Amino acid sequence: MPKTWKISAPLLTAVGFLFATTTRTTYAQEPVGATNLGFFHQISQADELCVGGSGPAPSFAGWIGLDGDTGLIRYWHAEEDPDNAPIVLSMGGGPGSSGMMNALLYEAPCLLGVNGSTTPNENRWTAKFNLLALDHPIGVGYSYGTRVNNSRDAAEDVYDFLQKFFALYPGLSKNQLVLADGSYGGVYLAHIGSVINDHNKEALHANDATHTDAGGAEGKNIHVNLESIILHNPIFTANEYAEPIGVNANRSVEASNICLGQFSAGSTNGILLEDIRKRKPTNHEDTNSIQPHHLLYEPLLKDGIRILFTIGAQDANCAWPGVLSSVSNVLTLSSPIKLLEFPYQAEFLGAEDVAWPSRNITVRKTGPGGAGHLTYVLLQDAGHTVGQDQPAYTKEIAEKWVFNEPFF
Repeated sequence: MPKTWKISAPLLTAVGFLFATTTRTTYAQEPVGATNLGFFHQISQADELCVGGSGPAPSFAGWIGLDGDTGLIRYWHAEEDPDNAPIVLSMGGGPGSSGMMNALLYEAPCLLGVNGSTTPNENRWTAKFNLLALDHPIGVGYSYGTRVNNSRDAAEDVYDFLQKFFALYPGLSKNQLVLADGSYGGVYLAHIGSVINDHNKEALHANDATHTDAGGAEGKNIHVNLESIILHNPIFTANEYAEPIGVNANRSVEASNICLGQFSAGSTNGILLEDIRKRKPTNHEDTNSIQPHHLLYEPLLKDGIRILFTIGAQDANCAWPGVLSSVSNVLTLSSPIKLLEFPYQAEFLGAEDVAWPSRNITVRKTGPGGAGHLTYVLLQDAGHTVGQDQPAYTKEIAEKWVFNEPFF
């Protein structure tokens, strides 16, 4: 049975106001018209799908046959040099958040407003990036089909999707790919980055070099030019770092999980953990769905894939002390960057948090290049969703990071 990433008929109406609108323009990276690619596909320009949207570049929507599942994709062209612009692959966190969440909160040409309305986004990432958003994994948003039960298999679905996407857009396969997500997306991107990197190395060892033809030869994969990862307040597990916080026995680990679980599920007096300046209704219950996926970042860093952490200081859910420190935050499930083993670990440990002039932001970078190999940016005036709280700064940080330019 063919696997399809499909937009259903009812969804076409809903999507009708979510894309950038433009007059018809011919772009070199429109989907190829070939019908012999070996998989089902139907992608077309999505006109008048982003009422009030801004920016001259068009967007596309459609579906691609994979292997038994169905998922939604949306693709916005970059306004500047789209044939060569980096591709940002955006998804949601959660787990279970729509893959369109981050795109429509701060990345896309328009922002989602009240009652399905949209407003122009002056800080759109599509000014310089091609933006590709998808509902991941199967079961999220408008994707449906046979659900996987682990993050690795879900990441394989994304790799399969990218193979088909670059077969349809062969001119884009050479472009830099950047993975961007936050919160539980830290789990997604660790696995997706690992799967892409592993397949690239397998192809290289098998003498299956980069292919830019539509799909490559039989049995050969298209090289995915993964260059870096952007993480916003990612969630991790503290269990791998139990020793630094004093847990030294299996029974203590079990007791710690029980006690911290009860404490985490308790009342916060209406304080929103994702942004402690705000309040929310109580009576909710948390569950534990986190894995020690952070270990996957180490080989990525060692293989030259850069990682940027942009952290909102007002977030008490994936709080900055737990993300950065060598002692995990016992109130949250965050993993310390300082304990990641990678070529520039000693340099990172000795680096200072440098104040960004005239902004309430600090930057700690390590490694070569203007933006660094592993970089930690802390924004004091932002919470869990950094891009929504500080859209202009987040866009500028992303552009400097992707083009590997000094932040200041």
